Amino acid sequence: MVENRCLGVREPKCIRSMDPEASRTAMILQLVEFIQMPNHDADRGQFVRGVHFFGSASPLNFWDTFRVSEIPDYLESFLDDGFDTILLLVPWAQFQPETDPIKYCPVSFERLRAIFQAALERNMNVVLRLGYLWEARGVLDQTYRRYNEYSIRRDLRLAWKEYLAKLYQFASTQSNFLFAFVSWEDFYWPIFRAGSAGPADQRRQRARVNGFRDYLRRRFTLEGLNSIYGLALASWNEVEIPRESDYLYELYLPFYENEMLDAISCEAAESFPGVLMEMRVDPEWIRTPHGRKFYHWNMNFPGALRKVVYYHANIARSPSHEHSAPEAVLHLRDLLLSYCRMSALGEDKPFIDQFNFFDDTYAHWTRISEEGIPEFVEKCFEVLSRYSSGYAIWGYQDWPKDVIYNGTFELGADGWILMSGASIFALQGSSAPADGKLLLRQGQSVRQQGFVLKLPADQPRVVAVTGCPMEGSEAKLCIELNESVAEMNLKGNKQTEYSVSFKEGDPIMLTITAVEGAATISQIRLYDRYYSQGFRSHSGTPRPAVEAFRLLNHRLASR
Repeated sequence: MVENRCLGVREPKCIRSMDPEASRTAMILQLVEFIQMPNHDADRGQFVRGVHFFGSASPLNFWDTFRVSEIPDYLESFLDDGFDTILLLVPWAQFQPETDPIKYCPVSFERLRAIFQAALERNMNVVLRLGYLWEARGVLDQTYRRYNEYSIRRDLRLAWKEYLAKLYQFASTQSNFLFAFVSWEDFYWPIFRAGSAGPADQRRQRARVNGFRDYLRRRFTLEGLNSIYGLALASWNEVEIPRESDYLYELYLPFYENEMLDAISCEAAESFPGVLMEMRVDPEWIRTPHGRKFYHWNMNFPGALRKVVYYHANIARSPSHEHSAPEAVLHLRDLLLSYCRMSALGEDKPFIDQFNFFDDTYAHWTRISEEGIPEFVEKCFEVLSRYSSGYAIWGYQDWPKDVIYNGTFELGADGWILMSGASIFALQGSSAPADGKLLLRQGQSVRQQGFVLKLPADQPRVVAVTGCPMEGSEAKLCIELNESVAEMNLKGNKQTEYSVSFKEGDPIMLTITAVEGAATISQIRLYDRYYSQGFRSHSGTPRPAVEAFRLLNHRLASR
């Protein structure tokens, strides 16, 4: 672990909040500021001030699309804002594209090593999220599919353990490697939620294959199960995975957690010594004939002392509520306290993987009032320093849900079909294929098809091209997405982003043709919209929260 040398970060101007006017607000502030807790051994280790690194890509296609040349600028920006640690998402299939026989992707490891080295040169540490669910790489077994079939494929269980062992072998040799964790979220969607979806016959088959039917049979008589949950099963063969709206969902939850998730967790702990687990903080809703109840997820993980959690303002709140800054601080404190109840006796404090003080993913979610965010960040100092071991920002800049593979041509032509003489060339002073550009002369085309990532059905499909004419003052491109067609005019002599929007349809095939003139293209994106966590715009323009976080990070580094 790198020694913390970030105490000398630029001290920002102090952002002072207005004095609270309401007595209730004043009372909340007093609670937040004066509630004390003994620190004891829970302060051991470095307090992490982290940020997730997506670069010019998105979380979905980071490893094939970020530019190695841009790493230094991003890390310097992180340091200027007071962060000392970067977090990386490490998809299973991106690094281990084949499982039978097992094969690894050397390019992904080379790019991982480049990030570690650049961070080391700036005295920054690195945290890894292992087994991240999404990648744009077109492999036969996507990470999603592997998790979905994990319980019925022995080869996947062996490959999972070897993937983790391989990453441990790599990370343990890096002096600035801090820790690694796996996340509930990466297993939840392909295993838990996918299992309860689909028609009854499919769910009945799953209940037999994954063991849910036998799990129930070991615990209940058929008559007792029918009586408690209002069922009319004539035999155990009629058991199916319950839907989210079913009362029996109550038993599917502990089955998933104790029988399915536990197996993955134990194998992770065994294969990557010291690995942590990000817990699911949000409870599951269970609908019963007598009202609503909640299932709270396990807080323990094999071999791990510290818990990893996340934060957003909607946790345990009614939708569409708006927190004031003092309310949000108290809300955060209550969450963290629930994960370190025994801190006075030495229990480690949790690390906040995603400190989402703002998140526009769901418009109806509870959020902190926009004008209150700087005050919230300022008031978080006491809560974070007393009840956590650190935090990380998720979206340092607004990012698009980009489904293009190798959109910056960092990997040469990999993933693209070059037609009629289209080519990729290296920039002057660079070695191909990194830092390359696509050259399209009149009549030449480039195509990508067989997209493995999907976009939300109710959102537009935006094709964005960053490029400029190669000769003359203008170039015209024809953009074809599936059966839809649009034109794009490139002007000027600088790489500029242009975009066209299509209404709907899953991406199947994207073709870009130069119909007039010639163009050089440095990046192609296909996405629905930009997502924001309230820190910086896509272009890097700081929002009001940035200055508040600079102050917070300076105080945390100096404590």
